[in-house]
Amino acid sequence: MNQNKDRSPWTWIPTLYFFQGIPYSIVMITSGLIYKTMGISIASFAFWTSLLYLPWAIKPLWSPYIDVVSTKRNWVIWTQLLLGCAFIAAGLMMPLSFFYPLSLGVFAVIAISSASHDIAADGFYMYALDQHKQAFFVGIRSTFYRFAMLTALGLIPVLAGTIQKSTGLKPVTFQTRSVPPEEYVPFDPSGIESSYREVEGLGLLEIETTIEKTKITSQVEARLDSDRMPDISFENTLKGYEIHMGRSSGDICLFKLWRLSDNAGPVIDGSLKGNVWGTYIHGIFDNDCFRRSLLNSIRTKNGLSPVEEVLDYSRLRDDALTQWSEILETSVDMKFIEGLLTG
Repeated sequence: MNQNKDRSPWTWIPTLYFFQGIPYSIVMITSGLIYKTMGISIASFAFWTSLLYLPWAIKPLWSPYIDVVSTKRNWVIWTQLLLGCAFIAAGLMMPLSFFYPLSLGVFAVIAISSASHDIAADGFYMYALDQHKQAFFVGIRSTFYRFAMLTALGLIPVLAGTIQKSTGLKPVTFQTRSVPPEEYVPFDPSGIESSYREVEGLGLLEIETTIEKTKITSQVEARLDSDRMPDISFENTLKGYEIHMGRSSGDICLFKLWRLSDNAGPVIDGSLKGNVWGTYIHGIFDNDCFRRSLLNSIRTKNGLSPVEEVLDYSRLRDDALTQWSEILETSVDMKFIEGLLTG
């Protein structure tokens, strides 16, 4: 291991973090381009690929087991081999008529392997370098990680298109059912955030949403319509804020909302369908009594007794932030960092 510590970090950090960024970028970004080209519904692949992010989100849960099972070096080597085999398998199954579920399964394997690789790579980085080198190479590793994202989103699709054009290979196609226009809902008719004027919704709520040019930013107060959610015993005023460019229409009748930035009358917000409900009110769960009442209603439906204790979320959040700032203040050498920035 001493030989490895003597080896220049330039020989392994750029390639290690470039390879770390490739699987994430392909699964989370390039896969959408692939599925769209193959004729898969945007709503369908957006839903499933968003679930594929889960291994990266929860990787701290199994990070303690990385060292228990084997060394960080072995994890890096074997996960890279597994990732290479998985990418080959994903390419081989694309011509199949049932490629969609199979490819999602392979991408799930890639996501889990990549998250494990990230844990081992970051741990090896911390072990192999002293504090000064860690601070110096933090920008280098981030740069090559970004290069990997650019490669996955730009270079790989361009290279694939060039090979297809130069070899005369026919594009891989997948026959799908054409969705009638009445099943689509307006999404972005003005082209504000994307080139898609209409997309198919998930159908969880009986609403249609359109992105508009005017952005609403305002603190709000709201009252719940108890007739729509009778299981929630909450009659106080809710507080939160709006920040969105969407306008929804349809079954909108869950909250009566007042924007504090103007003197206009109340507007109707929120929609409910079965166990699913949604609202434009950000920070709605910061309202302690409402949150407790909602959770108690769920507990009651599942045969559990209500909980009387109401946590003060604002106080807990402020205490946690204060504690975190104190840890940073005592643990981070700001003069050293300022010296790196100023040269």
